[in-house]
Amino acid sequence: MFPPRLGLAQTVCPTRAQLVIRCYLLSYWAGVAAYQPFLPVYLRAAGVGTIRIGAILSVSRLALVLSKPTLAAMADAFGCHRPVLFCSIVFSALFRCVLYLMAPNFAALLTVAVISEVVGGPAQDIADSSIMAMVQAQGRPASEYGQERLWGAIGYGWISAPLSGTLISVFGFKVAFINHLVLEMCAGFVSLNFTFESLAKDEHSMVEIAGTLCRRLGQPHIAVCLLLFYVFGASMGVVDGYLLVFLSDMGASSILSGWALSVTCVVEVAVFMVATQLMTYLKMSNCLHTILVCYILRLTWYSLLPQMPSLWWVLPIQSLHGFTFGLMWATLTTFARGVAPEGMSTTVLSVFSSVFGGAGVVSGQVFGGVTYQKYGGVFLFRLTATILFVSNVGLLLLPKRYREQMNRDLAGMCVGNSDKGVENDPMHHTGGEAQSSTLYSSDLQRITKLSMDEC
Repeated sequence: MFPPRLGLAQTVCPTRAQLVIRCYLLSYWAGVAAYQPFLPVYLRAAGVGTIRIGAILSVSRLALVLSKPTLAAMADAFGCHRPVLFCSIVFSALFRCVLYLMAPNFAALLTVAVISEVVGGPAQDIADSSIMAMVQAQGRPASEYGQERLWGAIGYGWISAPLSGTLISVFGFKVAFINHLVLEMCAGFVSLNFTFESLAKDEHSMVEIAGTLCRRLGQPHIAVCLLLFYVFGASMGVVDGYLLVFLSDMGASSILSGWALSVTCVVEVAVFMVATQLMTYLKMSNCLHTILVCYILRLTWYSLLPQMPSLWWVLPIQSLHGFTFGLMWATLTTFARGVAPEGMSTTVLSVFSSVFGGAGVVSGQVFGGVTYQKYGGVFLFRLTATILFVSNVGLLLLPKRYREQMNRDLAGMCVGNSDKGVENDPMHHTGGEAQSSTLYSSDLQRITKLSMDEC
C-alpha cells in the first residue's frame, strides 16, 4: 500500500524531482505544439498535395512503429535510458528543422521525415516511464502521473499553440521550426536530471523476459485494449492530420488554427488533474466507452461545420480533446505499467504507444488522405465517426470476464496494489503472493533510492 498522497503544500512547493518533471514537460510539449500541428498546413502551403502529405506523415509514422519498441527494449536491456532519451530529443529536432531548409521535393521530404521520426521515436516512452517511476518514488500511485503530465498540456495548448499560430500568421512558418528546435533542446538538457528503472538481468534471462512479455500481451483482454488503442490512434490521425487542413480549405486563419489547438488543452489539463479519480470511478471498460463517445461527438460536429454560421464554432467541441487524449493517454500509460513485467515498463509502454501513435495514426493518416482527396472532409469525419460507433458496440458485447480483467489491471495502478493486477505471471508470482509483495516492495525501494541518489 502506498503512503498518503502529496498534500497541497507539496503541490504549491514542488520537490526538485517535480520541478525537473514539470520543466521537461512544459518545454517538450511546447516544442511539439510549435511544429507538429502546423506541419500538414506548411506542406500544403509549399505545394505538396493532400495524398502526398498523407504519405509523408504515414510512412514516417510506420518507421516509428518499428523503431520505438526496438530502441526502448535496448534502453531497458542495457540501462542506457539517459543517453538514448537525450539524443532522441535533440537530434530529431535538428532533422525536423532540415525540412524547412529543403525544396518541396517529395522524396527528400519523405526521407528526412522518416529519419526524424525514427530518431525521436523512443523519447516520449522513456520519459513517461521515468516520470511514473519518479512519481512512485514519492509514494504516489503510478496513475498520478496525470497530475504531472498536465504540465505538458499547459505547455502545448495554453502557451505554445496559440502563440505559434499568431507568430506564424505574422512571420511565416520559419518561426515554428526555430521555436521547435529551441524548446526541444531545453527539454533534452532537462531530461539529463531524470532517474530511470533498470532491468534486473541477473534475476531473469532475456529469453524468459521476452517469453513473459509475449504471453502477457497476448492475453485476450490486453489484446482487446491494444485493438481499441489502435482505433483511438487512427481517429487521432484523422483529426490531427486533416482538421486544420479542412479549416484552412474553408478559409480559416492561422490564428483560428492556433486557438483550436489551445482549446483542446483547457479540459485536458483538468482531466489530467483528476485522472486517478476518473479511472478509479469509471474503471477501464467505462474509460474506453467514454473516449469512444467523445470521439464520435467531435467528428460529427466537424462534419457539420460547413452548415454553421462561423468556423469559430469549432472551438467548443475541441474541449472534448480533454477526454479523447487526456483520459486516453492517462489510461494507456497507467494500464501499460500495470501489465508490464518488472523492469520492462519502458518496453511495454513503447508497444502500447506504437500501436496507438504508430500503427493507429499511420492508418488514420493514410485512410484520411485518400478519403479527403476523393470525398472531402465532411465525408471523412462522418465515416470515421461511424467506425467508432461500431467499435463502441463491440466493446459493449465483450464478455464480462474480459472487462473485469482489464478493470483489475488498471485498478492495481490506481491504488498501488503490489501485484499490479498480474495473474499467473512467473515474473511476479514465482513464490506466491508474499514473494510478489516482496518483489514490488524491493522494486519501489530501488526506485526510491535511485531518486534520492539523483536528487
